[in-house]
Amino acid sequence: MTTAYEYQRVHQLDSMAADCGFKVVHSNIWGSDATLSLIPADDDALPIYNRSAKIATGDVDYLTTWIQGWQASREYLSMLKLADHKKIYKAEDSHRKRVKAAKEYVERRRVLKALKEA
Repeated sequence: MTTAYEYQRVHQLDSMAADCGFKVVHSNIWGSDATLSLIPADDDALPIYNRSAKIATGDVDYLTTWIQGWQASREYLSMLKLADHKKIYKAEDSHRKRVKAAKEYVERRRVLKALKEA
């Protein structure tokens, strides 16, 4: 049975994950029902990852620590002036455009092939 404290920890994890662009999902890896995974929240969040990729898997404590490390690494890169939110967003947007262009190219090739065969 889940206690109010455990529910609060899961809710806090879910909130932290959403702030970083992740979604917490149930994962039945390692035969445990208490295992959770982080996946990208949607198509716009974390575009470099596959939508079904399980970025991290573990219990609530492990995932909370993992997200804190993710946040700390971004803050560290910002302190070093190697990356900030603007640079990260610009790089992610550039990746989105490359993926979109590649998908459009494949679709055009598929249509042209279908037209040639018709």
